Amino acid sequence: MDSRDLIRDLLDHGDVTDIARQAHTSRSMLHKWHQRGDHARTNPIEHLGGLYRATGDRRLLDALCAEADGTFVPNPPPRPGLDGENLSRAMARFHRAYDELDLLYAAGEEHDGFTAEQVARARERVEHLKATLENLQRSLEAGRHRRPPKLPLLVPSLLWPIVCEWLETMMALAA
Repeated sequence: MDSRDLIRDLLDHGDVTDIARQAHTSRSMLHKWHQRGDHARTNPIEHLGGLYRATGDRRLLDALCAEADGTFVPNPPPRPGLDGENLSRAMARFHRAYDELDLLYAAGEEHDGFTAEQVARARERVEHLKATLENLQRSLEAGRHRRPPKLPLLVPSLLWPIVCEWLETMMALAA
């Protein structure tokens, strides 16, 4: 969805007068921000995008995310070598990253607090976990994961239908 469509959608589902008041602008300007053609005006989203492209300064994006009580997290660069990887292997990698983070948190709790080094290491693992999950999602969306081979007999037979259904769902999402 581009910025003009987004603004149109916001106006369609909200009170235009109230939105204009809170945005410190007029109702007519709100409508001009989503129009195309001669009467259109560059909207704030386009301005912010232009400022970011011109400067490359992520503080602009951080400031916008902070308005929503969030944090900007850029997508990680694609990891080479994932094409054709099977889904179960990719999910295992994600779970390993999560387990490593869980162990870091448990170690801090065990010692009644975290050292600065542990906090830095936890942040590093969180970023790794986000990157791993984002790469998995991108690979699924691009259809780069193969159907996994049959799981080893270590999976209890009662769980097998659940595992198969989950894998089928993931493959359907990737299609």
